[in-house]
Amino acid sequence: MTDQESVQRDLEHAAGRTIEDIKDLLTTHAERSGKRPGLR
Repeated sequence: MTDQESVQRDLEHAAGRTIEDIKDLLTTHAERSGKRPGLR
């Protein structure tokens, strides 16, 4: 494996992880927003 392939793989992994983190944050936000009074 070349350095370029390794870097590309690492970037793809980081991007995938970031997307999952954002989805988790959106879910958490939606859950907490739904529990706040007066915001429905």
